Amino acid sequence: MRVLDVVATLREFPDQRVGKGQVGTVVDELDHDHVLVKFSDLDGVAFAIEPIAKQHLMRLKYAPDSVQKNESEIRFAKLKRGLIHALAATRSRHGEHRRESPLLYSKYSLHASA
Repeated sequence: MRVLDVVATLREFPDQRVGKGQVGTVVDELDHDHVLVKFSDLDGVAFAIEPIAKQHLMRLKYAPDSVQKNESEIRFAKLKRGLIHALAATRSRHGEHRRESPLLYSKYSLHASA
C-alpha cells in the first residue's frame, strides 16, 4: 500500500469510531506493516486519522490490474461552447476510447476557457 491509496477496513476499530468496511485514504507509510489512514465523512471532513496494520486493510481498485498506468488517460472532446458532457477515461484493448461514468457527484468541477 502506498500514500493516497483508497482502502477499506477488514475489521472494526471501535475505540477509533471506525467500523468494518469503512473507506479511508492512506496518508503516510509508518513502517513496513503499518500505514496512517484518514477517514472522512461524505462532506470530506475527517473524523479519524489512525495508524492501522496493513493486514487489516484492503486496497480498493477502480480499474482491473491488467490496465497499465501508461494506458490510462483522460482526454476531452473538442469543446466549442457549453459544458463538457462526458469524459473518455480508458483506452480499450483495440485502441479506441470508451466512455466511462460521468463526473456526477464529484467534488471536482471542470472549466473551459477560450
